[in-house]
Amino acid sequence: MTAAHDSAGTGTVLAKEQGRIGGRRRVMTEEVVERCRRMLENGATRQQIADVIGVDVKTIYKYLPAT
Repeated sequence: MTAAHDSAGTGTVLAKEQGRIGGRRRVMTEEVVERCRRMLENGATRQQIADVIGVDVKTIYKYLPAT
């Protein structure tokens, strides 16, 4: 194992100890999904919602499927 591997492993262990885990934070939190739901109920299209939230319309369909 190289020094780079040791350093990377140490960083991962420290991050886990501090409660941080890898990966990107979610854009679509429960609050954002609820906001999208209200926008849809008020007559906004899924495309308009996607533009406001800053995600692709496919993401909106994932969380708010067509009925």
